[in-house]
Amino acid sequence: MKTLQEILREGENKCQSFFENTDDVLEIARTLVAFSNCDGGVLLIGLKKNGKIVGVDPQNELLNISLILQENCQPHMKISSRIFQEKVRIVLEISVVSGNEKPYNVIYNSKKEVFIRKENSNILANKMVEDVWKFRRLNEVKPINLSPPEKTMLDLIHSNSKISLTKIHKKSNLSFSEIDRVLVRLISWNYIVMEMTDNGTEFSEYLKAPNHL
Repeated sequence: MKTLQEILREGENKCQSFFENTDDVLEIARTLVAFSNCDGGVLLIGLKKNGKIVGVDPQNELLNISLILQENCQPHMKISSRIFQEKVRIVLEISVVSGNEKPYNVIYNSKKEVFIRKENSNILANKMVEDVWKFRRLNEVKPINLSPPEKTMLDLIHSNSKISLTKIHKKSNLSFSEIDRVLVRLISWNYIVMEMTDNGTEFSEYLKAPNHL
């Protein structure tokens, strides 16, 4: 396990997020869900974003986390906690594991939203991400030979270092629904990688992308 000083040196990243307290219920819920939908992570309560230690009452903050999990996150997710003490200040660490019941949702004002983690931010997941999770739960065996539409799509992506969904729609003769179905399968079988960016959704070959869904 990392020490607090190791965590502070690394700063916020894909697996670590800092909060002064649990007042921002929605952002706490988004972070819990995003970690559970991805590779897991830790929330450090009692830190400024720059890593300065402000300290908290750990019992009060842990109670708030429990209420947020109960009221704002579905389905149930597993967490654990530990305490760091730096002189008179206490930092609460909440650890979240990668869940087996994806998608995990944020429940707020009668709405359900799915978030994933990218770098040090929580981003709203698109429908294709959810479709990949659903397909992977089916545990379909990876085929020895791809279908013609799957081979065509893989060749198209192979010929581009990265290609947007918009360009795929323009260059492919498949229907939108067929494109989505083929992409979900290729992602699930680790032939290609999907990355959500500020400019939209992009796809690349699996081995060319170190960070992937």
